[in-house]
Amino acid sequence: MEIRFKLAKTPQPQKRPQFENNPSSLAFVHVNNPAQAKDKTTQRKVRRHVMKDIGRSRRLGSIKVETTATPKNNSISIPAYWGDVKVCVNFRKLFWAMDMVSEGLLSIAVIDPSCKLRKRLAEGLGDLQTVGEIEQYTESVSLVRKAITPESQACENAIIGTVICLAVFDMRVGKSDSWMMHMAGLERIVQLAGGVEVLDSRPAIRQSLFIADVLGSVLEDARPRFPLPASTFALPSVSRSRYVQRLLASLQSLEPHSRTPSTIIDGSLQLASQLAALLTDACQKSQMKLDLLIPSCTMAHQVLSLPRIAYSITTTGMDNPWQTSGLAELIRLSALSLFAMVVTQTSGEAIYVASRRKAPVKELLTQISDNVWTGRQELKLWLLVIHSCIETGSSRLWLVDQIVQVMSLLRLRSWTDLMSCLRRVVWIEKIALSEMAQLRSDVEASLKDLRQ
Repeated sequence: MEIRFKLAKTPQPQKRPQFENNPSSLAFVHVNNPAQAKDKTTQRKVRRHVMKDIGRSRRLGSIKVETTATPKNNSISIPAYWGDVKVCVNFRKLFWAMDMVSEGLLSIAVIDPSCKLRKRLAEGLGDLQTVGEIEQYTESVSLVRKAITPESQACENAIIGTVICLAVFDMRVGKSDSWMMHMAGLERIVQLAGGVEVLDSRPAIRQSLFIADVLGSVLEDARPRFPLPASTFALPSVSRSRYVQRLLASLQSLEPHSRTPSTIIDGSLQLASQLAALLTDACQKSQMKLDLLIPSCTMAHQVLSLPRIAYSITTTGMDNPWQTSGLAELIRLSALSLFAMVVTQTSGEAIYVASRRKAPVKELLTQISDNVWTGRQELKLWLLVIHSCIETGSSRLWLVDQIVQVMSLLRLRSWTDLMSCLRRVVWIEKIALSEMAQLRSDVEASLKDLRQ
């Protein structure tokens, strides 16, 4: 692409003749008393003297101030526009070439949180009318392909690592659209690199990709885009408690024609038990917080990968066939909230807990019938306590009130009785310490009011 300009010569401005322009001297008007200053004759003398310089400047023209700089002898060259150059069209074709080869590369070039992925470059290539335009488009594709097909593995790692850093930054500042665009680009780049299996031989890049994928998916409650790494952390083995065994058997009787809700409930409670066992063991061994990141993300990956059932919520409540499905979704959301609380407590990042407040927990709790909770009040209490550590404001006050009501039904008279009930399902002792301390204060105050 060649942009040509022609030079138009403009004549040098001529100097105007200089005139001597000396200001007039001061003049005095004599008056005998103050009243004489307003006399017409005196005022006429003053106006004549003042207007003398003004009239002279009008007759002589504008006054030029001499400068010390010496003017150039050559004539001044001013570039003038010559011809139509399709710069915008060429850039549009370049972006299309980048998008055809790799969405990830375009994600690096164009970062705009307000743009929509599906609407990007929706205008199309247009009509390629000339051979020159076709050659230019082909050359653009070739240049982009060379840029993202590096000769060395180090350069390839640098490209993937750059997009991962951009994705993590957008995730932490809440730009979900940009995060999704970066992750979609990473899928294409990893595919061009030979697949995610090739990255298993590069532990640093593979772990970074895994962490960025899982943490961002937790914020969006979305399925992870990449599978677990080949060198997955061995999760602690836990057995189902008697309460969970009876719970699964009773829930299976509610919906005998489908095992999906029971699978979701079993998987969620199993992963919550493994998380509790992992953190209990870590506290005893005084492990560093970083040592918990990979195993915790492994559990979160499995929770996010659980099946999801479409349930129906109406103004009159959930239909009977969807009661168990709504309960399964509640338990899955609660297991994910446990992980979010762990990450927030260990990292200090409040965005993970804040993201869980978007879940329709209150709607599900209110529209599941009392028949479903009959004999399962301990499970309901477990759900209420978890989300009372997540929610704020009026939603939290409503949850605290529900906790006190369930405790009355179960005849739990103290905070110790409440914690014993939570351990029957599954509980992490040192999770959300400040939130649990506030909840204890609120519950004990409510129980005291009921006794009076």
